[in-house]
Parts: sequence; C-alpha cells; structure tokens
Amino acid sequence: MAKKVVIPLNFDAEQLSSPEGQRSGRTVELWLPETPTNNNILGFSRDIYAASRFNEEHHTARIEEQGVCLFEGTAYLLATQVGDGALGGYHLRITDGGHAWIRRAVYDSLAEADIEFEAELTLPGINELLRRDETAVRMLPIFRSRTMESPTQIGSLPPQQVMLTDDFHPFISVASLVDSLFASSGYTLNSRFFRSDLFRSLYMSGEFSTKDVEEQRARCSFCARRQNEGRATANQFGRVYASPAVSLHSVGNIVDTADPTATDEGGAVMSDTFATNGSFSIDDDGFACFTPSIAVQAGFMLHLEYSTDYRIASRQRLTGFDVVEALPAARVAFNILNTHEDQRNRALPGTSYRAIIFDHVEGRKYRLIEDTPTASAVIGEFASRTALVTTESNMTGPAFRLYYQDSGMDFDEWYMYEDDWALYFGYVEECGTTKVSLDLRIPPQEVAAGESLRLDKVWFGGAEAGMNIALSTSCRLTPYFSAMPGYGSILHFEDVAPRNIRFIELLEALAQMFNLVFYTDAAAKCVYVEPMEWFYNEDKVVDWSDKIDLSKPIVIRDAAIDRPQRHSFAYVSADAASERYNSHYGTKLGAWRFNIPIYGTTESENQRHNPLFTTTLNATGLYAAAPSASIMQVDERGDTTGIEAKLTPRIVRHLGMRPLPEEELWPLTAEASYPLAAFLLPSEGINLCYEDHEEVMGLHHYYDKCLQRECERHRVTLSLRLTPLEISQLFKFDGAHPSVRSTFRLTIGGESSLFRLERITLFESNGATTECQFVRLTKDC
Repeated sequence: MAKKVVIPLNFDAEQLSSPEGQRSGRTVELWLPETPTNNNILGFSRDIYAASRFNEEHHTARIEEQGVCLFEGTAYLLATQVGDGALGGYHLRITDGGHAWIRRAVYDSLAEADIEFEAELTLPGINELLRRDETAVRMLPIFRSRTMESPTQIGSLPPQQVMLTDDFHPFISVASLVDSLFASSGYTLNSRFFRSDLFRSLYMSGEFSTKDVEEQRARCSFCARRQNEGRATANQFGRVYASPAVSLHSVGNIVDTADPTATDEGGAVMSDTFATNGSFSIDDDGFACFTPSIAVQAGFMLHLEYSTDYRIASRQRLTGFDVVEALPAARVAFNILNTHEDQRNRALPGTSYRAIIFDHVEGRKYRLIEDTPTASAVIGEFASRTALVTTESNMTGPAFRLYYQDSGMDFDEWYMYEDDWALYFGYVEECGTTKVSLDLRIPPQEVAAGESLRLDKVWFGGAEAGMNIALSTSCRLTPYFSAMPGYGSILHFEDVAPRNIRFIELLEALAQMFNLVFYTDAAAKCVYVEPMEWFYNEDKVVDWSDKIDLSKPIVIRDAAIDRPQRHSFAYVSADAASERYNSHYGTKLGAWRFNIPIYGTTESENQRHNPLFTTTLNATGLYAAAPSASIMQVDERGDTTGIEAKLTPRIVRHLGMRPLPEEELWPLTAEASYPLAAFLLPSEGINLCYEDHEEVMGLHHYYDKCLQRECERHRVTLSLRLTPLEISQLFKFDGAHPSVRSTFRLTIGGESSLFRLERITLFESNGATTECQFVRLTKDC
C-alpha cells in the first residue's frame, strides 16, 4: 500500500462471548476502485447477463501491510457500481467466520454426534452404565410424580417400590458431545475449563425417540384391571403363572376387565378402565386379548402390586417372587430388599433377639457369645438356621462373637464364623409376607389390524416351592404406541440423543451458564474456549504506555454508560416441582439479578436467560429402603405424564456412587451406595443455580468481575503506534508475544493501570496508528 489507507479491522471481544459470533466472525468491508487488476478479477460482474457470477465460487482475500497479513477471509461481492472514472468500483466484504465446526454446530442435531454407545435396557445394564468410569450415556435415577395410590404396609416391612427402567432416564455427557463436535470437524479444542472436573461431571437429559401416536391412542387404547385378587402357590420350580391355560399354580389372566361399569371384589366401581373400539377383550377361550382396529406397533405398561411370602435370605435381600416375565420379551429379576435392621451394634440389655445364620449348613452347631468390657457370656447354642437368644440384663456396650462346630469335630473345638449372619429383634420371623409394587415396560411389537394378541405369557418366579402370591386388584395393563424402548431393548446413541436440539443451542446454553469466550484460530484449526476470566492472562503484564499516540485524543468514559442498568440471569420456566419451591419460598429458583448503580445507564434489563435448560430439584425419602438417597424429581406440567412425556432439557452434575448410611440399601443393587446426580445439592457442593445456596456459590461468580468493572471502572479509547507485525501477533496465542488475551499496562494522565483490550477498530497504514478500546481492570497491580 503506497498511500495512507484506513482499514477497519473490526475486532470486538464481545463477539467472542457467543458461539454465534464465530459464525460471522470478524468482517471487513472494502471499496475497490476500477483498476486493471480489479477489473480482471471482478470486471465481469458488471454484466448482469454473464454466464457465471463471482459469488458462485469460493474466493479468499488478504489485507497485507509491509508483507504482513493483517486480515484474511472469505470474500463476497456485495455490489458492483458502474460508472465513469472514479464512479466505478466494487463493494467487497471479507469475513473470517464460518469455520467448519460452527457450520456443523448450526446445522447438526445432538443425535448426529459421532459417539459410539450400546447398552441393554435392563437392571444389570443400567447398573453397569452407572459404574463405568467413562461413558457418554448414563441411565440416572429420577422420580416422577405417581398418580397411583401407594401400596399398604404388610406386617413389619414397608411396601417395596421396585426400581425398573422407567425409574431411570438417559443423561448424556456434555463433555462427550462437545469433544465429538470439534473432533469430527477437524479442530483441536484448547480449554482448561472443558478438562475440569466440574465440566466433565456435567450431564444433560436425553430423550427417547418419539412419534405421533394420537391416531393409535384414539383408536386402540385401553386400560384393563383385575376384578378380584388372584392367589396361587409356587410350583416345584418356584413359579406361578398368569394364564387361564394353566390350571394349577396360576392366578388366571393378569388383568380381566376394561369395563368402566365393572366393580372389584370390594364393590368399588372400576371407572378408570376403558377399551376403545373393543381393543381389549376376553376371548371365547377365556384369554385376555389385545385386538387393534388398525395395524400398530404396540408395547405395554404393566403395573403390578402383589403380596409375596418371603424368607430372609441375607442382610440385604429376601427370597420371594422377585422375577417377572411378560409376553415374553421382558424378563426382569430384581431385589426384594431386607429392611429389617441388624441389631448387633445396638443391642439392648435383657432383650430377646433372633439370630439368623444365612449360610447355615445342616449338622453344624453355633455358639453366640456376648462380650462386655468386664465379662463374656454364652447367650445361645443352637444347631438350626435361626434361634431366639436373650442378651444379659446387666450388659453395657456389648459386642458379639459367633462360633461354629461341624459334626465330627472335637467337642471343645470351635471356629470363628466369618460368613454372613444377623441379629434381629425377637418378633422378626425368618419367614413372612411383604408387598411389592413395580412398573414393567414391555417392548413394542407389530400387531396387524384385527389380529388378537393373547396377553397370557406372564409368569412370576424366584420363590421357593410352596410360597404364596396374591395379585392386587390395583394391577393394570395399558398399551403404548410410541417408539419407547422396553425392558431388554438394546440402546444406541441415536435412541437416546435429542433430535430437536442442535449443537449451537447446547454451546449457547453453556456459554450463558459459565460466561464462556470462544476464539477460533483458523490457520491452526484450534478453538479456545474458557470462562471470560480464565481466557485472559493476568499473570504476565505487557506495558504499552510508550506506544500511545499522544497526538490523537484519548477518550475516557464510565464503563456502564449506555449499558443496561439491570442484569438478570435465569433458566427456562421451571417444572411443577420447582414452581412449588418458588411458591413456598417466594422466590425463583435459579434466578439472580444485579443492578448497576451508575447514572447514565439505560433503563433496560439485559436478560441473560438460559436458552435451553430448566431447573431440577432433588428429594430424599422417596425409597423406603434408602430414604437418604437424593433423587432428581421430574414433575412436568401439562396433560402428559409418565416416561412418555417430553422433558424440558435438564443439566445436572453426576458425582458417581455415594455411600448410604448404615442399614440403608439401594433398591437397584441391594448395596449401600447409590448414583448421585443433581442440579442443586449444597450438601455435596453442587449448585448450578445463578444465586448462592447455603455456602455454595452460584454461577453468578463467573460474571462478578465483569459486572464489577461495569460499576467501578472506565473504558478508554486511544490510538497506539503498532507495526503490522505487532497487530498480526495479537491474534496468535503462542505466548511469545502480546495477544488479545494479554493484560496491558497503560499510563494515562500520569497514573498507571491495568487494562484489557476489548476492540481494535481502525488501522492507518504508513502512520501505523491503530485505534483501540480498553477496559480498566478492578486491580491496578
């Protein structure tokens, strides 16, 4: 460039605060006069009848000064001006945005992520996913509002709500999604924050595939129940059948009526039952049948409530009817938990207790010894699996030792018993009855129009021969017509990933939560992403005081001038559980507001509301066997309920398996640990709200310094004498030269302060003067 030319470099740090800003990138618009060279490249654009156009092909333009590239990007012809002499020319736009990763983020849904995942939707499959160190998808426990009445307690045990697949929901690793986006686009991701434990623990809710099923529901739906309690005794294999085809050891049809005028054995009208177009009936042979009027792909939701005889099998579980197979694609084995408390560490003096030896061997004798600080006493000798013993009346701080002696041993030879045993209150019997409740989702299958599908392939197992089962009239069966997987289905990533959420929406939501800054180095194909205060380097200060062009004006203004007075942070409208919280506490969960106390701000509100996620509350006391377990609540508003209701997207932290207090058991595994995930749980240091909770700081701390600068500091516009090489190096993050990430020291009016570079507006060639805008930091040294 031989003469003085003003070049708009148009760098604005605010553009880095949104992934969308990477789509447009920096933009420079130039007016190119008619010259032989320019005409050779663009001259045909003056002919509106030309066979081809400039913008039909990709063009790259570079702006150079002294052999240094100041700007490079894709060139677009905005307009051609036809005229004589100086009137003729070309209006050109050059942009360095539109990188491959942002194009994919804009157009691709999360379901298109290049993530390999496969799992079986069974209880063992869910447990395996929960215990993996690294996995893109986890099935995390959630609690949905239940409309059915809770089963009544039987004997000394609370009713057991068995955890099955509908008690879990797919959650996808946010880190896996982000890594997939950049890797598949051919870019390196440079981010300390994305490698942090906090970010790697983030999971967002997935969703199962859905489809429009209103016609099927309108024409083929039903709700069937039992009119009478069904009783049966286990056969030699510990099984009972739910089929009229079996005369012995059978409870008959699993459900037997869909007539809303029918009454149950207690005389109550079963008004919740129905069958559209006769879709449920009892055929001439006495079998319950599903007969759709149109061809459908139908699965079934089977709600079971039954009482079962049991025998205490271990300190963790009971032996009873704990296996169900239905239709026959779904076979589930679960745990009936032993919720009787072992009293060995809390025994009382002079009290009757029942000792149970779980791995008892016939012919073996046992001796139970009670130790106190001052004496020891034998409180029981027995040769059976269970026996009643009574503690000493004057004992204090007892401990118990159990010894055994096998037949043929010397009379005085006893060995310490190392296997499982327990000490229960004396009123606890080895055998008893308890109630079980579960919801089993049977996978879909094709049923032709008019075809009758018999619903008789149901059996219960896992019991001992002679044990009894009694099915409640609360049992019910309903079809579902969505693409929801059932128990035993094989899941792949596309089965659980949201199809209506694009990568750009996820990135915008994350940027809003953590005040992220995005910068793309197109030449190196590297993307830098950090929270704003992490993006800038405050450890190394560059003094540019001697580069200030004092012949040009220095403009100082309050940082908040013409900025919004209020800043509010919030999430998408909450679900019903969060709304109840808001109503109770008179607040809005997840929301935070900040006012700038400066005159000259605009009377407006900058609403930085998350565009994707909503809040989620946890609750305890949801499972009788593990009341301390903190479980996410999902309580959507509207007419749809249950697992088929579409969830508002959630984001939570998953902290892995957490121990339960003594004597509590996680229903899924009958173990003393459970998977913890939450949006807000201060006791575990989890708080994804913007506001503080207890002593856990909210996400507002990612914005605090920005807002503090708005309140207390100035923006300064001045001109610097920078060489073209120094300007080009501002956009290279090799650490060897000052960059837009650096902290600068500027001396203005005799005072030295620290600044951050926010804008580069104009560069004047030859004079090498660059107009810049800085913001003063809240610290000056």
